[in-house]
Amino acid sequence: MLKSPLRETVRMFMKTWAFVRSNLSRARSYKKDDDATQDEGQNNSTLCPNFSHYLYFLFAPTLVYRDEYPRSVVARITQHSLPQDWWNSTSYARFYRTWNCVVHDWLYEYVYRDIVSWQRQQGGGCSKLRCFPMMVVFFISSVVHEYILSFAFRFFYPVLLIMFGGFGVAFMFVNSKARQFNIFLWVTLIFGTGIIMCLYSMEWYARINCPPTFDGFLDYAVPRSLNCEFSN
Repeated sequence: MLKSPLRETVRMFMKTWAFVRSNLSRARSYKKDDDATQDEGQNNSTLCPNFSHYLYFLFAPTLVYRDEYPRSVVARITQHSLPQDWWNSTSYARFYRTWNCVVHDWLYEYVYRDIVSWQRQQGGGCSKLRCFPMMVVFFISSVVHEYILSFAFRFFYPVLLIMFGGFGVAFMFVNSKARQFNIFLWVTLIFGTGIIMCLYSMEWYARINCPPTFDGFLDYAVPRSLNCEFSN
């Protein structure tokens, strides 16, 4: 199966990005005198962590890097990595926060907060675009999901990209704490999953039974089910 190696590749990329991003400021402020300070046995917090920190982080049940993980923190991280009660969500915002807590924390820590910080530095009208960081987070998440599916299925069919990056973003602006919204959430999830399964299945069997319309990369990128004549 191609899906597991692809998911592991994405996980390793997220781990590496978290490690580099968390230590970038310390690495840029590193000076040669810090080596002498470290040799004298003084604790200098500006020094970059050694490889053992990175190696431990690779096996830690989190995607957010910290220099140290006390046992109490590890216990909370392990519990936090488990699925929360997303099925009781009364808004899509809460559903996205509790559906995959580990990935949500990474996106919030290394994408959302960095963009918000950049907006504040720019000032002016840029800092007022509050929805811009959220749009970037959804775009990155949609592209990564589509990347995994495209290589696993061996064709590009951006159904999930449109459903998640389009309708999923639109539903984020529906603010409601009413319990009735939970019914709406479940109905849309059921219909959305059905549409995704049907369209990907149609494209899968079209790739098996229908001749290609284009050659090379276009055949990979253009859905074959659009030009395939299905017979009864």
